[in-house]
Parts: sequence; structure tokens; C-alpha cells
Amino acid sequence: MLGNLLRLMGDIDGAKECHSKTLALNQDIGKQDGIGSSIFCLGHIDFELGEYQNAKEKYGQALEIYKNIGDPKSISVGIILSECGKVAVAVEDELEAQSNFHKALEIGLGVEDISFCLFVLWRLSSYLTLKHQKNNAVEILSLVTNHPQTGHTVREKAQKQLVGFKDLLPLKDFASAKGRGQERDVWETVKEMLAWLESLELKGAVEAEDR
Repeated sequence: MLGNLLRLMGDIDGAKECHSKTLALNQDIGKQDGIGSSIFCLGHIDFELGEYQNAKEKYGQALEIYKNIGDPKSISVGIILSECGKVAVAVEDELEAQSNFHKALEIGLGVEDISFCLFVLWRLSSYLTLKHQKNNAVEILSLVTNHPQTGHTVREKAQKQLVGFKDLLPLKDFASAKGRGQERDVWETVKEMLAWLESLELKGAVEAEDR
């Protein structure tokens, strides 16, 4: 889409105008998948502008549209859930992040799509960082950057993030974590992260009852 290309080129205003026009056209003809896609793309722009509440609302709208017009366990739904998790991490809403990433990983496990699971794990690495699990984040990013089924754009972004951890961890710890990540299996990692997220959700529920 032209709007996405303009956004990647740094023309945020042009991208927003393009997606807004496409949204209006899709609304005129009642094309629900087009409406959902345009709203989702506008959510990306809001996120890049730091307008996190607006991004959350748009991702939420797109999520409901895609759930209603197709399989609620589809990869499209999983991608939007991952982006919702991204926003939650940005505003440090841990419960929301846990829930969205959990649902996205469950979808990935269900459809058995490795490329999609690698995408979700890449997004999840930011939550691991938020939880001060830098070594685990490096392992995940190392897995993502080295796996042959990782998408080109995701690989590039993950590589940049991985390099950034060199300044956040002792060199020995970074090298060890990177090496472990290269040896990781995608499916075992997905199951491990699901179990971790479930334990966090259970801990949160217990703490809520005790309040």
C-alpha cells in the first residue's frame, strides 16, 4: 500500500492522508476488511507519533473488525494482538501486554506458522526488557535474527535491537545469551513463553484477590 510505503520513507503526514482516504473509500462501499486494514495502518502512525491511546483505540477497532469478518484465531488477528501488546509495553501496562502476547502466541501455536511465531516473539522481547529480563530478551532476539523463516523487516529491526543490548549487559553475559538464542527451538520457545505468561497472569490474579 502507498500509505505504508510513505510511512517507511518517513512521510508521516502523507501516509496518514493516504490511509485516511483509503478508509473513507472502504467505508463508502462497506468493505469491512479494507476498513479494518486502514484503521490498523492509522494505528501504526499514531504509535510512531507517540499517541499511544489513539493507537490502542485503532488497533482495538481493527481487532474487532477482523474477529467479526473471519476466524478469531487467524494470523491477522494474532498480528493485531501483537501490536496491541506493543502499545501496552510502551505505556507499561503489564497486564494488557501479558494478555495480548499470550493470545497471539496461542494463535501461532494453533496455526503452526513459524514466521508468525517469530514475529510475535520479536514483539515479546520488548516486554521481557520491561520485566528486566534482558538476558532472555537477547536470547529471543538472537533466535529471531538467526532463523531462516524470519521476515526481512523483522530480522533487520531485531538485529538493531540486539546490538543495543551490548551496552546494557556485560559482554560475557551478552555473548552467552546470544549463543543460547542461536540454539533455541521456535516451538519450545513459544511453549516456554506461554507458560511464563500464564504464571504471570496467575500471580496477578492472586494478588488482585488479596487486595
